[in-house]
Amino acid sequence: MSSASSDLTTPFSQGDFSSLHPYIRQRLPTLLQDACDPEGSEETDTAPVMTLPHAERMMQQKIEHIFQRDDLFPLPTPSPSLSLAPLIDHTLLRANATADEVRTLYEQAVQMGFAAVCVNGCRVKECVEERKKHQQQQPSSTLPLVATVIGFPLGAAPTPAKLAETKAVLDMGADEIDMVINIGWIRDAASDSKVWRAIRREIQSIARLVHSHHEGQTRRLKVILETCLLSTEQLIDATLICVLAGADHAKTSTGFSTGGAVDWQVKLMKLIVGHATEVKASGGIRDEAAARRMVAAGATRIGCSAGMTICAAQQPTGDKATASTTSASSAPGSQY
Repeated sequence: MSSASSDLTTPFSQGDFSSLHPYIRQRLPTLLQDACDPEGSEETDTAPVMTLPHAERMMQQKIEHIFQRDDLFPLPTPSPSLSLAPLIDHTLLRANATADEVRTLYEQAVQMGFAAVCVNGCRVKECVEERKKHQQQQPSSTLPLVATVIGFPLGAAPTPAKLAETKAVLDMGADEIDMVINIGWIRDAASDSKVWRAIRREIQSIARLVHSHHEGQTRRLKVILETCLLSTEQLIDATLICVLAGADHAKTSTGFSTGGAVDWQVKLMKLIVGHATEVKASGGIRDEAAARRMVAAGATRIGCSAGMTICAAQQPTGDKATASTTSASSAPGSQY
């Protein structure tokens, strides 16, 4: 970790973000130069072109709070009675998860009113089938979305492979894509700053594919940064690139690495993105108190396998036993 990152980490982790805006104002011009394409570059499916003037205008608009005000982006104060269920991505990413467990996952999500289920790509079909059954029974109901993961959990697949995987699951009916950023490339940028261009191109190319319309619905892209493997400086850069490349959410963790969501990092991400992008906290969130800390830090989605347990306290008394019992049977063996 660089000394610059260490200088940021100490105050940020202690709740002092006063140096954030000055740091980004100084850092962003160089980052954009590294991430953008030279004039006259030829565009391909895996290398969408973005010129520096366009990027500068875009970022001035998307994160205008960084440039136009000295005080930090105002985070809402969630009510202690806020229902957490509509914020939860009910997650089952265990390698040995069965079709029956995935169907149960979707049933639980319907029961609790969760935002989405998040499953491996090969299990999208089962979730889409379950949703269709419920749509026939409750045509006017808002049902949980179907999310899946791409390049999971390492983020190290080639960009064409990630694009092919994305297209496959979208064709199956997935609504939301949680892709893992190329973490190794982020570390490479310390010695070759132009790697940011490859990172931006990869996210932007997948965002273009995800944001295509299907049956009148716009899909969403979440980019997993694996914050436990990044310095604070790298986390700031990666979050800014998510905004630049058109991601809908910046997400903390896979739940399969050395750590999960940390509230001060979630807050840092939200203070950067403002209204431009949402933040999803995931990894190690196993109880209501942890989930509420993440929401207070600015997260608008919570990825976890413990959703049934987290929301049990908010259920009517007669439903609590069912919620906690069914949660235990489907919990993956990971930090999710």
